[in-house]
Amino acid sequence: EPAGGGLSMGGQPGSSLDEVAIYPTALSEASIDAHWTPGGSSSGVSCASKPTGPYASSVLASSPTVYYRLGDPISYPTARVAFDSSGHCRNGAYYTASRSVPGALAGDPGRAVEWGATGAGTSLPGGNSDRTIEFWYKTPRPVCCYIILGYGGFGIYENNGSLGVSTSQRGTIAGVGKTPADGDWHLYDITYQGAKRRLAGYLDGRLYTAVTLSSGLATEPAGGGLSMGGQPGSSL
Repeated sequence: EPAGGGLSMGGQPGSSLDEVAIYPTALSEASIDAHWTPGGSSSGVSCASKPTGPYASSVLASSPTVYYRLGDPISYPTARVAFDSSGHCRNGAYYTASRSVPGALAGDPGRAVEWGATGAGTSLPGGNSDRTIEFWYKTPRPVCCYIILGYGGFGIYENNGSLGVSTSQRGTIAGVGKTPADGDWHLYDITYQGAKRRLAGYLDGRLYTAVTLSSGLATEPAGGGLSMGGQPGSSL
């Protein structure tokens, strides 16, 4: 009953509001992201320019759905956008506790992030579809029960030096590798072939293990965004 009273905005001591807008339609994810990027960054850039380095070029050649390089300047409140370099401009957001750290790539001055960020979830592979999740990760110590990357009830986690995959429906479904707690960067790839139910883990470019699941996945990408990192001392 809009005529029954005025619009109430805020009123909690210590909490703040800004830029309130109400629309007569349900905005699309793309429209909302288009508001977040200029509001969360003072760079004046809406989408990341195409990266040209050897590693980034090899990633783009495989046509990623999203590609968060996580090397953006981070400062609160002027630089909080995690830009998507896939060409699809599905930008994310850094956690407020995140900080920029030296990056993983040999011969590349790009930066990485400690703590992490969130990204777009609805564009990611859902249901029992094929997928590859790739990331560089380092940790100085074993960590128990920590989701490194996850979306839609599908998660890749570290458990005291082991790398596993879990789902919200079934809990842990398979171990797919190890996480050397040596403080060095390592490349991880988790692949899944839905028709074969084959889940495989790669460490530094080499197959570590492969398993056949008893049943397929049921990932729901629309159920939440992509979570990346979140552990103090560990970097992506």
